[in-house]
Amino acid sequence: NARAFGWDLESLEKESKLAIIDASPIRQLKGEITLGELSIGAREFKLLSLIEAIKKGVDDVDAKRLVIDSITPFILQHPDESDRRTALLDLMQAISQTGCTTLVISELAGTGVDRSYQFEEYLAQGVLLLRRTIQSGAILRVFSVEKMRGINHDHQPHPYKIAQSGIEVYPSEIAL
Repeated sequence: NARAFGWDLESLEKESKLAIIDASPIRQLKGEITLGELSIGAREFKLLSLIEAIKKGVDDVDAKRLVIDSITPFILQHPDESDRRTALLDLMQAISQTGCTTLVISELAGTGVDRSYQFEEYLAQGVLLLRRTIQSGAILRVFSVEKMRGINHDHQPHPYKIAQSGIEVYPSEIAL
């Protein structure tokens, strides 16, 4: 997908300017994991493995920014709400210790004004929504800042596009 925008991620990886961690093998573990005399549940092991992989990736490239795309598969591994909240809190705490500015991408069930907020939004310093809507019979991509702690920000929804230079938001236009 990145190549379609002209982004050469492989070169950045080779130059140690970017680390991509594929957490999918971690999700495949089942049952209990035995480490010496200690046995822990696979979920706990997966969380520890994920945190260690993230920390190693950050250290390997001396990262200043971290992106988790997407947190949704991680959340779906924890069907029990209490377990999900604990795991998410543990992950967010570990991420904060990296010192990186972090973008955590989550898929939402709904993006309308009356949508239900997800737990990870309460933990975040800021929440940005990217959504699609239909306006005048055409699909319009809409960007809005739902929350940004300690910063006065524009609350209006604005059109945006994804281009080779990144995400371009049109602040002089309001999407209603």
